[in-house]
Amino acid sequence: MIHKKQSLVDQQQLFAWLLRYLRILGLAPYVRVDGKYKKSQVLHGLSVSWRVIASVLTFVAILASPKFATSDIFYSLSQYWEPVMCLTSGIFSWHLLMSSTRLIRILNCLNLSKTNSQPVGFVTLVIFGIHLITLGYVIVAHSQGVENDWLHLISALNFVTNYSLNFSSALFLSIVMQLFTSEFCNIADVQLTSIFINSYSRDEGLSSSLSFLVLGSPTSDNDQATKRKVQLYKQHGCSAKLSKNSLDRIRRKLIFCNGKVSLIHSHFSMTVFCILAYEQLNTVMIVLYAMYQESSSS
Repeated sequence: MIHKKQSLVDQQQLFAWLLRYLRILGLAPYVRVDGKYKKSQVLHGLSVSWRVIASVLTFVAILASPKFATSDIFYSLSQYWEPVMCLTSGIFSWHLLMSSTRLIRILNCLNLSKTNSQPVGFVTLVIFGIHLITLGYVIVAHSQGVENDWLHLISALNFVTNYSLNFSSALFLSIVMQLFTSEFCNIADVQLTSIFINSYSRDEGLSSSLSFLVLGSPTSDNDQATKRKVQLYKQHGCSAKLSKNSLDRIRRKLIFCNGKVSLIHSHFSMTVFCILAYEQLNTVMIVLYAMYQESSSS
């Protein structure tokens, strides 16, 4: 069995926090009713409306960007950086929103899990803290000069939302996979332990019965030996049936696990692809911007 360790934050708590944060971002239009997650049509409508507004703002920012000039390619790339990042984030945010039914099934499956949650690793907490610091810097940097410019304010809010969306979605996916891994390990542990206990009990019963038949009893006669043989056959048949039931339970659990893994893969495949694309584009733009700054200063 998986034992719960003492920790300030465990995976279940971080999972709940991230789910609330995604709901604030408009990507988790769910409500919990009678212990189960269900889609809220009101929240879903508000989420779709916000995504439409964010998509329009992204396309407006792209169209409003200066014409791409090959004579000053570094400057042009720096001007297109934010709109392209928002466009990449918008693609997988729409994917998360439109595939919300599959995510509800994943949430309900995790909600039914009775596996003790493992503590969040120190590295994850450090990365999470660094992201919060970076997010605070982005908010401060984009909040300058927006006092009397509502369009700039909405555009800045859209960028900050898309910026935070990437990390929160990646961390949410990581926590979901860790929770399912713990659940699978717990299932395997319980089922294999059950098989070993049943096998041990069966072997003990066979050994004692065979010893009785071979060594015999000083006061036993042929009738007693015959009755003992019948009892031995019944014990062996019952143990075999018990082992077959255990294997059937394992087979059903494996089918259940395979279905959940396929569900996670179908839901998060586009998300993982867009996050990787976002990080690659971000890295390239940082390198190009550093080269541009160096060439400008020289």
